[in-house]
Amino acid sequence: MARIRQHEPLRIPEHWRGQDRSFVVQLEHILDDIYAHMHNADAWKSVYPVGAVFISSEDTSPAELFGGTWEEVENSLDLYMWKRTA
Repeated sequence: MARIRQHEPLRIPEHWRGQDRSFVVQLEHILDDIYAHMHNADAWKSVYPVGAVFISSEDTSPAELFGGTWEEVENSLDLYMWKRTA
């Protein structure tokens, strides 16, 4: 099963709360939806479909982070790259 890193829920800054309340409520709903999708174990599949390339400055394989099958891509950059194969 994919391991998704946990994040704090996204919240509206307090100084915005004095503004138009309907805007703040709409924004909070949008942020709640984003937060819920971030923690969906299958959400990464739409972000990294088969053939996608994952680039990172850390050597942690995306297979450890998201699951799936990844192949390391050799490159001349000082970065780690993987291609999703399944």
